[in-house]
Amino acid sequence: VQLVAPRAEGAGVSLVMAYLNGNHVPDLLRFRVLATKVFGTIATVGSGLPLGPEGPMVHIGALVAVFVSYCATKMPGYHAWTGPGFEHEQRDLVTAGISAGISAVFNAPIGGVLFAQEDVSSFWSNRLTWKAFICSVVAQITVTSWRMTFLNGDAFTTLMIKGDNKDIIWQWTDM
Repeated sequence: VQLVAPRAEGAGVSLVMAYLNGNHVPDLLRFRVLATKVFGTIATVGSGLPLGPEGPMVHIGALVAVFVSYCATKMPGYHAWTGPGFEHEQRDLVTAGISAGISAVFNAPIGGVLFAQEDVSSFWSNRLTWKAFICSVVAQITVTSWRMTFLNGDAFTTLMIKGDNKDIIWQWTDM
């Protein structure tokens, strides 16, 4: 980690909080930090070390949000995030990414929004609440779909709830 991306060490929560509070943290939101953080978290949790994925998922959520915003600026004909308010929009996206990361770990979209609102972000608006909530719900649906597909063998389109007496199968259109 020290050789590839030194900013990927630790949980990353305090560094992301510093970034959202307006401090300049060099090389915090780079792609190599994302790749190193994801690989390190998978290796650490997969090997059974007594470290949880909660802290790194805050940093990973922020990094994914920055990567998505970077890709959006490269789309032809799309110049909404290149003006003078770009830094403000990027901070909002980082906050929404943090919310999505917490939602993915704890299976709690509202908990992700509340964590981002109370603990991480210094500036909050109603618009940011909806951005964070939508990102949290999308992250939750994505993680649930992946878990059902790769752990249970079910299709992406079916949610199966196992009960005491019978199994209840819901389609995504029922939600």
